[in-house]
Amino acid sequence: MHIDEIISPIALRELDTGLKGFYPFDDVHPLTLTHVTLKTLGGQVSLTPLRLPQHAPAVLKVQSVEMSELITALKPKQFAMSGRGKRRVAAVARGCDPGYPPRLDCQR
Repeated sequence: MHIDEIISPIALRELDTGLKGFYPFDDVHPLTLTHVTLKTLGGQVSLTPLRLPQHAPAVLKVQSVEMSELITALKPKQFAMSGRGKRRVAAVARGCDPGYPPRLDCQR
């Protein structure tokens, strides 16, 4: 299935997915989403196969997304991140961009 664009607070473009199964779904007759990819926030988001009802985790992979746009769209009161990233990405997340003059609170 292909959807060109979804109008929402966060623009979603070029949504592609495979859809197989039953609705309404249950353990005997599951619904499975495969090959889910979409473009948003200047990057791409993909999802490993998701079976409904869900018994195993699905992995959401985010590539080259503009974090400032994401945080602005979410309007969080608190924000926490974990995982691995490249040094520059980690530095920018702290507000310590290596391309700008250093601040006193920046640790490199």
